[in-house]
Amino acid sequence: MVVPVSIAENPGLVTFQTVITYDPTVLTPISVDNGPVWSGDIVYNLNYDIDQVFAAGSSASMRTGDGAIFNIEFAVDPKAADGAYPITVEVMELKTLNAQYTQLDIPRIVENGVVTFKRVIRGNVTGSGVVSASDATEVLLYIARLKELAEWQLLAADMRKPIPDGLGISAADATEILLVVARLKDPPITPGAGYAPLSPAEPGIMGAAVPGISAARGSVAMGVPSVELSLGAASGSPGDVVTVPVRISGNTGFSTFTFYLEYDNAKLELLDDIASGPAWPGEIVYNPAAQSDSGDRFAILTGASGRNRSSDGEIAYVSFRVLDGAEAGDACISLSVQELKAIDPSYEQVDVPFLSRSFDALTMVTPPVDTVVAPPAEAVVKTVIVGGVELEIREASGIAMLSPTKEQMGAILKAAGNDIVIDLREYAGIDFRAAAEWFKDVDKTITFVTSKGSDTVKTKTLWNNSGKDRVIEVRNGKASVKND
Repeated sequence: MVVPVSIAENPGLVTFQTVITYDPTVLTPISVDNGPVWSGDIVYNLNYDIDQVFAAGSSASMRTGDGAIFNIEFAVDPKAADGAYPITVEVMELKTLNAQYTQLDIPRIVENGVVTFKRVIRGNVTGSGVVSASDATEVLLYIARLKELAEWQLLAADMRKPIPDGLGISAADATEILLVVARLKDPPITPGAGYAPLSPAEPGIMGAAVPGISAARGSVAMGVPSVELSLGAASGSPGDVVTVPVRISGNTGFSTFTFYLEYDNAKLELLDDIASGPAWPGEIVYNPAAQSDSGDRFAILTGASGRNRSSDGEIAYVSFRVLDGAEAGDACISLSVQELKAIDPSYEQVDVPFLSRSFDALTMVTPPVDTVVAPPAEAVVKTVIVGGVELEIREASGIAMLSPTKEQMGAILKAAGNDIVIDLREYAGIDFRAAAEWFKDVDKTITFVTSKGSDTVKTKTLWNNSGKDRVIEVRNGKASVKND
């Protein structure tokens, strides 16, 4: 660790002579180096006494400016007990020059420093003494800006560097912790760094040399990008809740992700409601109320796992409410990829190449229901068999509309397997209406097949406590969910 001996309100320094006293049971001096204030030679003795370092310098010209005169580097005894240890400075001489080149003493107030140590176990962010999955959760909460971590916690969370500095912590560090917990990797060991220096109180000085204590701070690409991330489209009227899926295709496997989500807050309200999709069955840490440096609101989605997830499909479902009074038209939603990593066969984390770092989707805001022009007259076209149940199809403008009864939907959910298929490939789109309450505690999927493509929706995303019907709209082969 480095201890700077500094000066403030410097009138112009030409001579200094100091003795720094430290606790030899904790610290061993290694070197003395120039600080920005003093560019000349420094004479020093690391063994001035058993617990003292001597440092002095002289110059024929004044050295101006505030900051460190010199820095002392100490080694920390890894067996030292946690606690606070004083470092004091004795100023034997501190001089400046007047206009006649006469040396004058600089009046000074000397304030001593203190360094505090806490034992840090790599990966043990909570300080419990044992590395566990809860430490990974602490990292994810920090990445999502839902809580702050102390300096020693950041050092403990820094799992991917030989010498931790607490900088650049990401969800990949949470994955490293999970790999250690699962005993797939050994915890990282930092030679000679069993302790982390905590931030000391900054001493105040006026025309004086004072020590300040500071913490010691000093991928491999996988093939051609084939992974594509996308946002699903949706539409709704003012007051509607719409669900936008975050999708992945060409998935080569990923274990860690962090996404930022921006949206048109003049038309949309981001809800504190997120669900994991089939492509990410694990937990997602979600902050819908993050703020940028400029004050703009955005969302953070992050997750980490001890193994790769390799399925295509929805990673997450994010819900918005269309604001009352929102003007009809497009509302842009943008998602940027901050991090996407996978675990290789050696249990090292590597970046996953993907086609685009940021991408947009449009949510169509439609006029309120009472201003919508009535659609053309509907006519019964045919029926379709779903899970052994015959459903009536009504058609309008090339869209197949299905509205099963409670009894019909109950029979379909009971009779069908885990994936319910509604094959209407002769139609360009589908509107499927059903009561939200019918899907409570139901864990299945419904696949809609149209002439424009197919898409799958989880029944878990259809249930809510709004008391309204749910509508699945399938357009251009993509499904979106909203309240009727």
